[in-house]
Amino acid sequence: MPQSDKVSVFKLAPAPQAPEPSPLIPDIAIAVENGRAPLNLKHVRLVKQTFDLRFVIKARQIEVFNQTGDKITTLSRKDAWQPVIDKVRLLKTLATQFDMRLKPIRIQLHEGDNLHQKGTFLHFTISPGDRSENLKALTIFGLGTKGELQFLYPIIEYNDSLLVYRFPYSVPPMTVGPSLGEENLVIVLCDTAAKELHKLLSRVQPKLPAPEQVLPHLRDCQVGQYAVFSGI
Repeated sequence: MPQSDKVSVFKLAPAPQAPEPSPLIPDIAIAVENGRAPLNLKHVRLVKQTFDLRFVIKARQIEVFNQTGDKITTLSRKDAWQPVIDKVRLLKTLATQFDMRLKPIRIQLHEGDNLHQKGTFLHFTISPGDRSENLKALTIFGLGTKGELQFLYPIIEYNDSLLVYRFPYSVPPMTVGPSLGEENLVIVLCDTAAKELHKLLSRVQPKLPAPEQVLPHLRDCQVGQYAVFSGI
C-alpha cells in the first residue's frame, strides 16, 4: 500500500531581528552662577564651562543664556528651570533627526533675523528643499521662551489639511511674546500624515513631550528648526 506524502510539522524559525538601537538622548550641561541649581533637576550635568545653558541668579530674577551667550529667557525666582532644560534637550534631539538623504527644509522669516520687539507680527514661509522628494505632510509646533509647547499645524478645529500641495506654504502670522528671549519654530515634513504625532502634541501641550515620545513618529520625515530672538 503506497504511503501518503508526509508533511513536516517543524518549521525553521525566522532569523531574529536585531532590536533597533535606543535613541541617544543627551543630558544638558548647565552652569550656575551666584547660587545653586534647584534639587531634583532631571537630564542635567553641572559644569563650569562648555555649557548648553548658563543660569545667572540675581536678586529678583534668573537670566538664562545659551552656549553662544544669547539670552534665551528670564525666569522669576518662582519659575521652574526644568521646562527650559527640557526644551533644549528636545531641540538637541530633533537636530539629530535631520535626514542627510533629504534636502533641508527652507524656512524663511520675512522680518529677518533681527531682535524682534514684543507684539511684532512674524511671517514665515516653508518649502521642502526638493519637491521631487514628495514631502507634503506638514506638522508645525512652537516652543516658547520658558519651554511652553504650542501645536500650530494641522489643527482639526480649523480644518487644516493634513497634506500641503502648494509650496511655499505661508504660516498664519505669529506675534512675539509675551515673554522675551528665544522662541523656536519646529517644522516636520513627511511623506504621509504624522497623525500619531499630532495626537501627542495636542494631548500634552502646553507641556513638552519627552524626546522618546516624539522620535518614533519621525520616520520618513525631514525636520527643520528656526530660532527667533526677541527683546526690548
